[in-house]
Amino acid sequence: MTHSHTFPPLSNPGLDVAELARDAAALFESLVLQRFGPGDAASDFAGFESMVGEIAAASGRDILRSLIESCDVAEPRLMRDGEPRRLAGRSSRTVMTMMGPVERERSRYRRRGRPSWMPADDSLGLLAGWMTWPAAKASLFAVSHCPFQDAEEILRRVGPMAPLASALQDLSAAMHGAWR
Repeated sequence: MTHSHTFPPLSNPGLDVAELARDAAALFESLVLQRFGPGDAASDFAGFESMVGEIAAASGRDILRSLIESCDVAEPRLMRDGEPRRLAGRSSRTVMTMMGPVERERSRYRRRGRPSWMPADDSLGLLAGWMTWPAAKASLFAVSHCPFQDAEEILRRVGPMAPLASALQDLSAAMHGAWR
């Protein structure tokens, strides 16, 4: 499913996505071999399936973190809306993805009398400033069918994405405001 928004392309010539995929596959293989020997997977299929999901989500978060961090510019000065902004430092942020939360740092720019601006956040097209589109769609689907606390529990049980009920409320309010 696609969305109607367009965002700048995520690109970084120094980011080798193929290498990230190879590293994830090697990690996956080593963790599976550490946990299960020949025939073990068949005897504890539920445990094996859960472990495969956890490893896939962890590998996915590593790949997404690298891609997200590649969006950061870290230039001493940037222009926004025709006004110069200076690099004011770096700040941490958690981005909720379908693979779960991804911690990262990004450059923060300031101009006197204006709020901080994080260009990497704009590049990613985050909803409510912290959630990717796929994660937001799943979250909004859940909260449209049940109370926020139940949606939190459902999302936690079905996958690695586990936003708190209060975060789901904030997302819902932000989307409601955008739709008005």
